[in-house]
Amino acid sequence: AKARPGTASGERDQGEEPALTTPEPLHLPYDTLTVAGREVFETCVACSSVVAKGMEILGREMTGYVHASLEDGAAAARDLMTVHSLRDAIDVQADYARRTLERMVDETARLTELSLTLTSELVGPVQTRAVRSAQTLFGSFSR
Repeated sequence: AKARPGTASGERDQGEEPALTTPEPLHLPYDTLTVAGREVFETCVACSSVVAKGMEILGREMTGYVHASLEDGAAAARDLMTVHSLRDAIDVQADYARRTLERMVDETARLTELSLTLTSELVGPVQTRAVRSAQTLFGSFSR
């Protein structure tokens, strides 16, 4: 290889990146790989059942919220049909808007709480699997 003008042979320019090298392949025993693969699969199954349970709970919660909102909207519409003045109509509408906003804020807090619970239940199996994988991987370097 020819040296560039102004550099000694074998030296890199200040801005030049070092050449990338291919890391040596990691050789783990077959048994270790099959056990790790099975454990990853079991972790995925555990996570999917947590997600399924969580989605069922969130779905029931949302269904309840929508049902209550529809009932409240229908009740407000019935109340609006019986008013005798503009002031009464404004009061009915204001009460309905207040209840709807309060319900929405409460439901948002409840859904956030459920989502955080679901997330924390998912983190456990994934974190355990990641630690075991790291122990398997880094343990193999010390052999």
